[in-house]
Amino acid sequence: MDKRWLVLGGWSLPPDILRPLFGEGAEFIDINVIMEKLIDGAGSLNRNWHLILRRSIQQQTQETFSGLAGWSTGAFCAYALRQYFPLCGTLLISAAPSFCSRDDFPFGKNPSLIKIMRRQLQQNKEAVLESFWKQCGFTEDYLQPVQTNYSADTLQSGLLFLEQVSLLPLCKTDAPLHLFHGTNDAIIPVAGARIFEEAAGASAHYYPGNHVFFLEQNAQHDIMECCKNCS
Repeated sequence: MDKRWLVLGGWSLPPDILRPLFGEGAEFIDINVIMEKLIDGAGSLNRNWHLILRRSIQQQTQETFSGLAGWSTGAFCAYALRQYFPLCGTLLISAAPSFCSRDDFPFGKNPSLIKIMRRQLQQNKEAVLESFWKQCGFTEDYLQPVQTNYSADTLQSGLLFLEQVSLLPLCKTDAPLHLFHGTNDAIIPVAGARIFEEAAGASAHYYPGNHVFFLEQNAQHDIMECCKNCS
C-alpha cells in the first residue's frame, strides 16, 4: 500500500489479526496495554483520556502516518485521535459512538452485562475470553495460533473503558471518514454504526457478517481498496 496506516486493535486480542487488511507496511498498536493509563484509581475514565491516549500513541510510533484505522475498541480510539493528526482518512471497523446504551444512545449493550463480565474475569478469565471471542464470530481454528497473555487487570481496564466511553455528540467534518460494519454484529449492533453514517457523515459499507466480518474475502478486498484510494 502506498500510504502508511496506523492501526489500533480491539479488546482482548493483539492487533495482528488486522494485518491481512493493512499489510506489513502498516504499524499496529495494541490498545489493550494502553487502557490502564486511561482509567483513574477510582475506576473512572479520565476526562482527558483522549489526550493521554494521544501521548501514548506518540511514544509508541517514531514515524509519521497518513491514515488512522481502528477495529472495535480501537475504533473508539481512532475516532477520538483523528482530530490531532493530518490524515488522508480515518477508517473505522465495527464501530459505534458508544459501546453501552445510555439516555442519548439506545443501541448499545446494557451496562450490567459489562459489570458481569468484569466480575467473572477475576474468577475465570479464560471462560470470559472464550465466550466473547465466540460472540465475535471467531472460529477455534482461527484463534488457535493467536497468543494472548493479558492480565485480568489489563482486561478489566478495557472493560471499564467500554462501559464509560462515549463519542457523542458526533459532528460532520470535511475530513474523510470511512465505516465498515457487519449487519449481524452481536457485539456492536449495526444500528449504532449507522449513527456514524447519519451524524458524522461517514462513508458507510455494510456486509453480511458478525463482529469479524472482515475475515471474509469481499470485505477484506474493499477495506484494502479503501486504504489504497484514501486521499
